[in-house]
Amino acid sequence: MDPLYIEIVGSSAAPAELPRQGKLVIGSSPDRATFVVDAQGVAEVHCAVGRIKGGGWALRDLGSEFGTLLNGEPVEAARLSEGDEILLGSQKLRIFSLASKGASPQAAPAPAVEPVPESTSAPAGPSAGPPLEESAEDPEELVLEPAPEPRPVERPRARSGASALPEIAGYTVDRLLGRGAMGDVYLSTQESLDRRVALKVLKPKLAGDEVFVRRFRDEARAAARLNHPNIVTVFDVGESSGRHFLSMEFMAGGSIENRLEELGPLPWREALDVLRDAAAGLVYAESRGIVHRDIKPENLMRNQDGVTKIADLGLAVQVEQETVDSSGGKIFGTPHFIAPEVARGQPADARGDLYALGVTAYRVLSGRTPFEGATSRDILRAAMSEEPERLGALVPGLPARLEEIVHRLLEKDPDQRPPSASILLKDLELLRSGGGAAAAQAAPAQAPRSRLGLVLGAAVVAAVGGIALLSGGSDPAPEPEPFRGSGSGAPTDVADATPGPEGPAEDGPRSDRGPGGGDGEESGDADPTADPAADPAAPSVTQAAPGVEAEFEYQAERAMLALGEELLTPADRAARLRLLAEQFAGTDAAARALEEAAAIESGSVAASEVAAARTAALEAAVAALSAAARFEESPFHPGQALRAMNLVVPPSNLVTDVEYVAGRASLVDRALKIGLARGRSAQQAADAAEARGDLLGTQQPLRDFISITDLPTADEAPSLVGPGAPASLEEFRVLTAEVRTRLDALRGREEEFRAVRVGKERAAVAEALGSGLEADLRGLDLTSAKERVLRAAELTSDAEVADQLRGLAGELDSARSALDALLAGWSDPGWRRQGVLDPRPGASGTAAVQGTAPGALMLEAPGAPERVPLTAWLARTKAMENLFRGRLDRSWTGEEERGILSLLGISATLEIIDAFEPSMRADARRLGNAEISAALEPLVEVKEWAEDLPDTSAERQRAAARLLAESLVARQEGEWALSISLLDRLLEENRATWVVMLLSDGSATR
Repeated sequence: MDPLYIEIVGSSAAPAELPRQGKLVIGSSPDRATFVVDAQGVAEVHCAVGRIKGGGWALRDLGSEFGTLLNGEPVEAARLSEGDEILLGSQKLRIFSLASKGASPQAAPAPAVEPVPESTSAPAGPSAGPPLEESAEDPEELVLEPAPEPRPVERPRARSGASALPEIAGYTVDRLLGRGAMGDVYLSTQESLDRRVALKVLKPKLAGDEVFVRRFRDEARAAARLNHPNIVTVFDVGESSGRHFLSMEFMAGGSIENRLEELGPLPWREALDVLRDAAAGLVYAESRGIVHRDIKPENLMRNQDGVTKIADLGLAVQVEQETVDSSGGKIFGTPHFIAPEVARGQPADARGDLYALGVTAYRVLSGRTPFEGATSRDILRAAMSEEPERLGALVPGLPARLEEIVHRLLEKDPDQRPPSASILLKDLELLRSGGGAAAAQAAPAQAPRSRLGLVLGAAVVAAVGGIALLSGGSDPAPEPEPFRGSGSGAPTDVADATPGPEGPAEDGPRSDRGPGGGDGEESGDADPTADPAADPAAPSVTQAAPGVEAEFEYQAERAMLALGEELLTPADRAARLRLLAEQFAGTDAAARALEEAAAIESGSVAASEVAAARTAALEAAVAALSAAARFEESPFHPGQALRAMNLVVPPSNLVTDVEYVAGRASLVDRALKIGLARGRSAQQAADAAEARGDLLGTQQPLRDFISITDLPTADEAPSLVGPGAPASLEEFRVLTAEVRTRLDALRGREEEFRAVRVGKERAAVAEALGSGLEADLRGLDLTSAKERVLRAAELTSDAEVADQLRGLAGELDSARSALDALLAGWSDPGWRRQGVLDPRPGASGTAAVQGTAPGALMLEAPGAPERVPLTAWLARTKAMENLFRGRLDRSWTGEEERGILSLLGISATLEIIDAFEPSMRADARRLGNAEISAALEPLVEVKEWAEDLPDTSAERQRAAARLLAESLVARQEGEWALSISLLDRLLEENRATWVVMLLSDGSATR
């Protein structure tokens, strides 16, 4: 079979050959798609093309939001042929051959992409689907489900063409290791040093960007100056024959992601070693002021000795993919590993790297990421608003201490994570060495306040009364809790236990690791989660035996932090501080506890004296905030209210007061909840409008809501950040992101809304007309028919069509007048001639009229005149025309002539429908040309009568009948597309005609 190619219509991008083997994944993501289509409505991974057995290619949609259209029809899976057109969102693609372009085989375009090979599974990642599979003959069974995460793949050396190995001066390129967003990575040998290196070669489109290349070189040179045992070393950066490259340390063990894909989740001891190495690398990065911004298993590499190192440090801003934050802006990183604050648009800092390391730890231990979703937005929304499943429930036997460390890293508030990688490294080192048992089950604590703030805060709380926790002075000291804070509460000995810029002394095989990098469970190592107090041989805490001293100081700091967050009376706090000092005697924390207790005891009398003044000041300050917010205004604007509240300056002694902060937070929460209610109401209004097919009605309430979502920044309103921020803030941001996403999706959907609206209108009109319209017309119940037509006019949003329908209703009045005039004219002034075409069954020729009756004529018959209703002349247009032609001794009035024309149009329509009825049924028989011509013959009478009345609907009636005939002829010839197109024209252009109203009445045969 000759090769086929796919091209983006209207684009200068190179076409790609349909794969001779494997699959071609089409989408908007450069990392996940092998043929990139960057257009509105195109999913990151939208559809795929693959070979099918028996020859040829098949297309399959990959669950995209807006679907895949092939030649105008939505498809899940279908075969492809030359000339096919594929519509993805707003972008059209075309399948073509070289012959159709008038080109020779030698002029074939070079492949723009390399399809995923048959022998290689699809890129796998945190939520990877099944690998690509090839079906048998049926394209419906073709399974093409790419996974969301790219994976380095080893491929054999290419022989020639676009996929041949590059030639880089000074390097011997051996084979492809993998592909990333920035370029391809090859295993190479640096010839001057005979050293194996990983060689990253920039993609051509990036190499042509001078600004990008300059930044790439500068950052590569900066990265080459980084030197740490847990950082992948950069050796060289340069250019050869137009190819820009970067050489770095070759990590023979591959990435941690490779290890996960091959063997599944890591045992917790092995995972702990990985995390420890990564944390040590981040400590070094922090010391240099570097934020990686894309920590994930793919960027954690192992050398031949099992040491884990961070890759791309200093280059992450350039290397990885972009995604979109909740406000529609661009952010860098892989969605699963992006910290919530970064997704919200805040600058990335070291705490974002710690969050990403927490996600990495979660995946390394469980095999999955904490938050999943079909799109980047879904993943980011979950990370910002949901809580991850407890890791211990997914990993049997996981130490509680390690679970607590991981979940602390995953805190949504960056202030609740470890304040630095040094603190994290301390925790991991303690766990690896078997220490820290007392904290294994501890609850999290908040960041410490300043000593003076704690003293004054406790005194003020006691003065107000009623809200403090009144504890007896003999209460035992609190159980030490895991450290989560920052600032003055940080352990004083962290630096001593943390590798400096040069890192740990060892950089080779670790003798303390068992198989797989673990601690060697068979060697009798102690369980780090065991309680040392349960071991009679273990030294007591107060003895501070070697190896436990650092942990003892650490526990004291944690206890101090936990106590700082409790609401106690000054006396109770002083007592608890003295108990803590006794329990942790000899530590720095104990000394500070005694100092603070003395300060509280000396200031307790003063606290009681300011209680009354403080209460009055507190109430006035909160009232001022409420007045500034102006909750009574309608419509209420949350953003303006929060800005106005932020301008209210409270007394200095209330700035950090617990009750004042709580009161302000309550008002902030109230403002946000009013905004949330308005947003949900806007969504409901939009839902109702969308169901009606009203695009403007769908967009307007959403736009109105977006106009009030401009919340102040963190600088403008500090109450919106940190642990004091209300939960409604996150709800408001999530709702805002959802509404923005919906508005974006509504753009370009005018045609879809119009189709929905027209479809609903047609259904409503058909229901209003019902099958009763035909019965009314055949029975000449013109009054009932008029009421039905007027109801249809009221249901139509198209003003022109509504006017035409009202015109038809007026013509029915004229038809009634014409019939009445016909019957009344028998005696006054009289009929000019009495012979009429005889409509009775079996009759032929004419019959004499011998009189009239209500709604009938009395025709001659043997014995006595026979009463024949006027309905007998309907659907016999020639007879109906003869009934009125030259009938009276006087001329017809203009209104009567319009009525006669209306009757002829109704009669012709009924006659044509009766003629075509057999061909419109499921078991339709073929009509001959003579039959079709005869069926349209009634239009002659209508045309002749309408020549003097150009302002009637007769021309529309004739056009509708002709379109119906042409559609039926096309159907008989097997030209289904033409037949459907003609029917669409009939329904679109001739809605105010008897043909359309009778055919769309909902009856089973039409």
